[in-house]
Amino acid sequence: MQPAQTPEQVAQELEAARTTYFNELVQAYQILPEDAARLQTEPENVLPVLAARVQMQVLDAVFSTLPQRVHAMIGHHIQATEREKAAESDMFTAYPALKEHRDAVLRVGAMYRAANPKATRQEAMKAIGDYCVQMLGLQAPAAAAPAPAAPANPFVPAQSSGAGTAPPAPDEWAFLDED
Repeated sequence: MQPAQTPEQVAQELEAARTTYFNELVQAYQILPEDAARLQTEPENVLPVLAARVQMQVLDAVFSTLPQRVHAMIGHHIQATEREKAAESDMFTAYPALKEHRDAVLRVGAMYRAANPKATRQEAMKAIGDYCVQMLGLQAPAAAAPAPAAPANPFVPAQSSGAGTAPPAPDEWAFLDED
C-alpha cells in the first residue's frame, strides 16, 4: 500500500496535469498551414471555421459524457426515491394511526434528527412515532416487533403518480436514515 500523498505532492500533480492538458489543447487548436496563409488575406473566412472547430470539439466532449452523467443521476434519484418510500412505509406500518398526520410526522422527524444525528433508524422511528402519537392524542399502536430494515436496493417497478398526486420530494424522509 502506498503512503498517503502530502498536500504539496497533490498540488504538484494537479499542476503537472493542468500543464499537460493545456499543451494538448494548444496542439488540438493549432492553425493548419493552409489556414495560416489564408488568415493573413481573408480572416473573415478563416476565423468562423476556427471558431466552429472549437465549438464542435466542445460539443463532442459534452455529448460523449452526457449519457453517463444522466444515467448516474437517474440511478441516484431512483435509489433516493426507494429509500424514501421504504422509510415512509416503515413508519406507517409501525404507526398506522399517523398516516393521517404525515406533515406532523415529517416536521417532528426533521427536528428529532437535527437533535439526535447519531440515532439509529429504529430509535428515530420509535421516538418520532411515540412523540407524534402522544402529541396528537392518538391511540398508541400495540407493542409489536420493530419493522425489519428495508433492503439496500429493493426493486420497485415504475408507476404512474396519478392525476392528483405529486411524487414525494427527495430526502423528505431522510430523518430516518442513519448517515
